[in-house]
Amino acid sequence: MIYFETKNDLAKVLEFVPIVNEYWEVEASLNSRTARNNDEQLERYASLRETIARKTPNIIHISRRAGIPSVLQSYPAPAVGGPVIPVNIYESILQDDSHGGISNQRKLDTLNKLIGQLEGKIDFEFKKIINPLFWLGLAIEKVLRIPFWLLSKTGFEIGKIEDHFLGKAFKLVEIFVLLYISIRLGVPDEWVTAILDTIGK
Repeated sequence: MIYFETKNDLAKVLEFVPIVNEYWEVEASLNSRTARNNDEQLERYASLRETIARKTPNIIHISRRAGIPSVLQSYPAPAVGGPVIPVNIYESILQDDSHGGISNQRKLDTLNKLIGQLEGKIDFEFKKIINPLFWLGLAIEKVLRIPFWLLSKTGFEIGKIEDHFLGKAFKLVEIFVLLYISIRLGVPDEWVTAILDTIGK
C-alpha cells in the first residue's frame, strides 16, 4: 500500500541525512593537519563513504518516485569553456564532478525537499485509508476486475481486453448492476456515491 511504502521511504531518507552530515564533519576535520594522521577518523571516514555509496541508489530511486528533481546541469565558466555536465545531487555527496562544485547546503536542501514531499504524501495517503469510502471504492474496483482475472487464467492478455471498448462497456454494465442492487437493498447514499466515483476510473 502506498501509505506504508511512503513511510518506509521517509524512514530511509531520515536515516540517510545524519550519516551525510557526519560524513561532512569528518571530512572537514580530516582537512586539518592535526587530524590527517588520526587512524580512527580515517576508518570512520571510509566507513561513512561506504554506507553513503550503498544507500545513494535507493535515495535516488525514492526521489524519482516522489517527483523531486535530483539532476542539474553544470555549466563551465565562459572563459574556460567545456561541456555541460549533468550532475546528480545525491551522487555529488561523495564525488562532485560539477564545474565549480555544488555546496553542501544545496545538497542538504534537496534532501529536505524530499523529506517534505514524502511527509505531504504520507498525510494525503493517511486521510485516504481512514476514509471508509476509499475502502468501499477499492472493494468495488476489485469486484469489477474478477471476470478479467478469471479470463487471465485461461491465457488471455487482460491489458488488451480491459483497454478494448467491449471491456470498458462490460465494466460499465457491472457498475450499473451494482448500483441497482445497492438501491434495492437501501444502502447509504455515500456508498452509492462511491460506486459512481468508480465509473470515472
